[in-house]
Amino acid sequence: MNAEPRRNWGHRGARLREVLGSPADLLLLVRLLAWAAALPILKRTRSVTRLVALMTPTASQRANARTERTAITLSRWIYRAPFVPDNCLERSLLAYRYLVRDSREHRLYLGIRADEGSHPGHAWLTVDGVPVHEPDESLEAYVPLVVFDGYGKVISTSARAAGGPSRPANGEERGAEM
Repeated sequence: MNAEPRRNWGHRGARLREVLGSPADLLLLVRLLAWAAALPILKRTRSVTRLVALMTPTASQRANARTERTAITLSRWIYRAPFVPDNCLERSLLAYRYLVRDSREHRLYLGIRADEGSHPGHAWLTVDGVPVHEPDESLEAYVPLVVFDGYGKVISTSARAAGGPSRPANGEERGAEM
C-alpha cells in the first residue's frame, strides 16, 4: 500500500477529530444526517417557502458560533460522501438550520444561471455576504430569484422570475452583483 493515501487519511482523521471534538458535535452529526435523509422527501412535499420555514433556526436552538461552523463543515462533508448525491438546496438548507441568530447577516439564495450553463438552478448560503460552501467566483453566473434572511423571511425577489429585469428589493445590493 502506498504511504501517500495513509497520510491523506491521517490528515482526514485529524480533521474529523478537530471538527467532532465533543459528544455534542457527534449529536449534531446525527441530527444533520437525519435531516439529510429527510430533505429529499421534504423538498418534494413542501413549497420552498414552507421548506425554508421548517429549516429556519428557532430562537430556542441556542446554537453558538462553534456549532454553526461545525454544521457548515459537516453539511459540506455529507454532500461530498460518495453515497449521497450533491444537492445544493439540501446542503444549504442543512447548514441554514443551524445558523446562529446574532448580528451577522445570513442569507439563503435561490437563483438561476444567467447563461446557458449546465446547472440552470442553484441554492447557496452566505454569512455576512460570504458564501459558506463555494467560492464567490462560482456564483457569478447565477442571478438570485428569491433571497431569505436568517429568520426565514423573503427579503428579495427578482422581477426576472416574472419575465422582467432582475432587480433586488429592500436595498439588497449583494444579490444584484451575483
